[in-house]
Amino acid sequence: MLRAIDTKFSMNVTRENTSKTQLKLTIELTAEEVQPFLLTAAVHISEHMDIPGFRKGKATFEAVVNQVGQMRVLEEAIEPIVRL
Repeated sequence: MLRAIDTKFSMNVTRENTSKTQLKLTIELTAEEVQPFLLTAAVHISEHMDIPGFRKGKATFEAVVNQVGQMRVLEEAIEPIVRL
């Protein structure tokens, strides 16, 4: 089973006020820093849907991406990254 590895991040966050009630955050991470989150997201997705040829939670990263698409995996990975 794939698991995320706790890492230290060199996250670059830029905050820009666009109006009195809105702001824009830009968060930059390296591919190596994002990878554990992508793997965890793929496991989470595979735990909640049937992927042919795999038991729930046991699908490979590639199988999950082929089934749901890369954007769905990215969307699932973004939430925990932003919460850091």
